Amino acid sequence: MFRMPETVVKHTLEEQTALAAKTVRKVRAFLHGAYRFEARYSDYPNERDVIESGGVVLSGAQLNEGTKYYVVWDYQGESGRDCWKFRGGDGFAASVCDMEESMADDLNIGMPGDLLQMAASNWAQSMYDMAANYGTYGSVVKPEEPRPEHDPDHEDYQPNYADMVAAKWNPIFERAKADEHDIECMFFHTRQGCLAPAGSCQFKHTPLREHTFSDGGFGRISAEQAYQYFMDWDSD
Repeated sequence: MFRMPETVVKHTLEEQTALAAKTVRKVRAFLHGAYRFEARYSDYPNERDVIESGGVVLSGAQLNEGTKYYVVWDYQGESGRDCWKFRGGDGFAASVCDMEESMADDLNIGMPGDLLQMAASNWAQSMYDMAANYGTYGSVVKPEEPRPEHDPDHEDYQPNYADMVAAKWNPIFERAKADEHDIECMFFHTRQGCLAPAGSCQFKHTPLREHTFSDGGFGRISAEQAYQYFMDWDSD
């Protein structure tokens, strides 16, 4: 399928600096528990008074697959509110691998999974799922029980995506929680690149060859399919 060339997003140095600072505070809100999930009125029609006075606050363990919620965060002056459909249960780990493929092909991201780019874009829907799981299981994905087909020698081999995604993303979350600058620069691998003078960017500039796909590239679907999976939600 022919793909139209993507538009390269361009920022000034000042804009890059401001966006990175804003986004890292959003990310760390989820890593330090400065967020909450709220039920929407339409999901709890008999609790209007509670909803209108601030919402039914839920923990990640109370979220239902395929249900829309509000997520609210407030950390070091950065606050926001979004609506998303929780998809962090079974099948989420495999979809993270698809997301990585799309991010790698995106001229404005350029690497297989960028935490700050994820938080600053429509991919934030995935970060909310990861945050909910991280708070519930201590892992960005729901643990998956080993199955016979996870054995590489099995004739119908299927990767244990949960283990693979956890092995890559849990350390990313843990490093970002411990140190706000132990995070990959969100512009370094974009087509425009990071505009900070050499050696002055506060974030990591890891060579692209050191960034790997969670699943090693097994069974990767097209970027169009992965993009459609994650964009198949609405905010009403």
